[in-house]
Amino acid sequence: MAKEKLSEFERYKRKLNIRKKLSAIFWLLLITAVAAGGVVWFGAFSKSEFGVAFRSQFTRDEQFPIALSGGSIRQIEPLEWDICFINDTDFYVYDNKGNMTFTATHGFASPVLKTDGGRALLYDQGGTRFLLTSSSRQLAQIDAGYAIHAADVASDGSVAVATSASQHATQVTVYDSLQNQPLVWKSSENMATAIALSPDAGQVAISCINASGGELVSTVYLLDVKNNQEIMRAQLPGEFTYSVSFKDQSIHVITDKGVKSIDSMGRVRASFDYQGQQPMLFSDQQLHNTVLVLGNYRYMRSSEVVSLDAKCKQLARFTVDTTVDSLKVNERGIYYLSDNVVYHYDFGGKLLAQTEAPGTGEYLPLGQSLYAGTYEELRRLEIR
Repeated sequence: MAKEKLSEFERYKRKLNIRKKLSAIFWLLLITAVAAGGVVWFGAFSKSEFGVAFRSQFTRDEQFPIALSGGSIRQIEPLEWDICFINDTDFYVYDNKGNMTFTATHGFASPVLKTDGGRALLYDQGGTRFLLTSSSRQLAQIDAGYAIHAADVASDGSVAVATSASQHATQVTVYDSLQNQPLVWKSSENMATAIALSPDAGQVAISCINASGGELVSTVYLLDVKNNQEIMRAQLPGEFTYSVSFKDQSIHVITDKGVKSIDSMGRVRASFDYQGQQPMLFSDQQLHNTVLVLGNYRYMRSSEVVSLDAKCKQLARFTVDTTVDSLKVNERGIYYLSDNVVYHYDFGGKLLAQTEAPGTGEYLPLGQSLYAGTYEELRRLEIR
């Protein structure tokens, strides 16, 4: 009887041990699965735009200055909180600590870089291909099939491309974020000189040139992307259009004669005349004021910097007695490079800072930092 009770007790212990082992195995498998899932999730997260931004802010050390290979910087632009630039062969994205988050070889003969929000567009002017990227990955690579005259990008990833076309002087194609083509527009006589997408990518403005009666004529078109139709057109006889942009619910146009604000009915609502001077440099980015550098320093030994609001009203006009090598504008004001110094003015014409930047070719003001590119390196300087 005692042996039977003992054997029953041993059987009970064995069952209990088996249950404990099974439970231990179960928890081990669960922990392993969770850990594996965490690794997969973290790998995906770390490659995402948010993951790249997280790592750059919390886990990386300062890397500036950055040694440059492949030649000097041709163009540098902001990409939300990051910076991106191109040289003769490659495209790079770096975070604000100098850590590379993306790179690609473009192989373009005449690369042009455009950005809006977290999207970068790189296209080959005169070639047929373009790239669309975020700060961490390539989103699209498309061959437009015809030579690209001009292109623009919106923050949602939409792209507008003006090209030549078979039996047409110009074709405008808008690609949405999924690379569908909600709008294709063609002109048999007018050649495109500039193009702009509205901030919501719902409209596209394009300027074209043609000759009529021996006179040069620029025509500005406003197109509805969703309905694939023309909204308005406005002719500017005797003027050559350099740039179009969307500002204050109007189309802002820079020509060789002046700056104009055109409404959705095709009427010129406001304008600014150069009064015989020529624009040597200009910046007409959407959401920012228009800034012009008028007059040729080589002949006049001075230039004038003019700041305009969205209604073409002059906010400031001041004289610069040195050559202006390049011009940048952002929400903090006006920046120009002259004799290895970057000058910072507000839109009212007040000098705020001047930063020594020896050897600088291309540069980008972003926040309180100045990213200055020489032939050998990209440096981050404090604006002061």
